[in-house]
Amino acid sequence: MSQKSHWFGFLSSVSQNITVIVNLLILLFILGGCMLFCSSVTGRSSFSSIRDVVHQDSILVLRLEGLIIDSSEILEDLHEYMGNKKIKGVLIRVDSPGGTTSASQEIYNEIHRLKAIHKKPVVMSIGSLGASGAFYISMAGDKIVANEATLMGSIGVVIYLTNLERLYEWAKVENYVLKTGEFKDAGSQFRPLTNRERDLFQDLMDQFLDHFKEVIIKDRKLSTELVEEFADGRVFSGETALLQGFIDQTGTYYEALNLIGEMTGLGTDPEVFEPVKKVDRWVELFNASLRSLFPWFQQSLFIKQELKARPLYLLPETIGLSK
Repeated sequence: MSQKSHWFGFLSSVSQNITVIVNLLILLFILGGCMLFCSSVTGRSSFSSIRDVVHQDSILVLRLEGLIIDSSEILEDLHEYMGNKKIKGVLIRVDSPGGTTSASQEIYNEIHRLKAIHKKPVVMSIGSLGASGAFYISMAGDKIVANEATLMGSIGVVIYLTNLERLYEWAKVENYVLKTGEFKDAGSQFRPLTNRERDLFQDLMDQFLDHFKEVIIKDRKLSTELVEEFADGRVFSGETALLQGFIDQTGTYYEALNLIGEMTGLGTDPEVFEPVKKVDRWVELFNASLRSLFPWFQQSLFIKQELKARPLYLLPETIGLSK
């Protein structure tokens, strides 16, 4: 057999194997999708979030997870579904170290605005972490539920700036800045802060902190003295939060779901509607197919994917990120 024929046979074998694998994946996707569809028609699906139509009276479940930088996704879901007559209440699951001041403020304001318009209760369920901006947003809930070991609080604002001037000198790099005003390059990494710049940033943070404290005092009906005591950036447990009045009760996600069910008259085990983004729907459907056919897969690959690239929330510099 010639070498040319040998390579042709090898490539043909590889092509056939690839075709078989692709066909198996397509079959997996179809079978899993069918199983998922059947379960959603006949009863409560184990992966109920692959839906975009509310079929019966339900609780809208939204998730506020990770760094809060962009508010558009949760605002879109609030606007799209909170006005639906079949949605009787909203449960927001929080697991976040906080984020930017503006995004946190926008979500908080919109929750309050939509509650006033649609007259529907909102319950916040805080998981492992509800700090800084996430804690701020949680104040918009009619009720707040967290477990005893939840880390929360971090009432405050922080700005991290780095001065790399000496590093640039060591590397023999010269930097030039052209600006139109004294503060246009305030916080530059090329030089130290001036006293006037430091005062400017401090005034800005104090302004944000005052508003943060006012929100807590108003929404939780707490004394100014108590909030001032805890507004030093510290984190505290859910148990402490309950004792001081920052939350309404300790409990899990399911206890928060029972609570919103009772508040809406849907009972302690209400139907749940959790929307999924259109751009993610095919990815979620494929993942659900694997979960349906291979339950053990969720215990390995998916758990690893969930943990991959997650920030270490216990580090002070992460907990205190912005508001």
